Amino acid sequence: MLADSIEDGREELMCILPVPSRLMVAFRRTTLCGTLDYLPPEMIEARAHDEKVDLWSLGVLCYEFLVGKPPFEAEGNTATYRRISKIDLHFPQHVSDGAKDLITKVLTVFTESNVTVSFV
Repeated sequence: MLADSIEDGREELMCILPVPSRLMVAFRRTTLCGTLDYLPPEMIEARAHDEKVDLWSLGVLCYEFLVGKPPFEAEGNTATYRRISKIDLHFPQHVSDGAKDLITKVLTVFTESNVTVSFV
């Protein structure tokens, strides 16, 4: 969605319509942008990726809300990159099985068969 100011100072939200999947190949990117703890393996490894990697950040947020720290936090950037690339994910005992299941399904390398926003 994009926000656009209108005359009285309110913001109006405009929806961007979905693009047919056959056109999505044109939208694949290889750039690296974002906060280290929220970067998916595809971005760290400079592989082509699309909007599905945004679900990764949702998984990181869910983990962080439940645990109080990012799931791949490590000593230094290189160690964090390594944990993300390997998807080295560990849960404290207090995290429920349902939460573990959801987060594990979202924190994965994305393919056409992965979870969708509607699943989450």
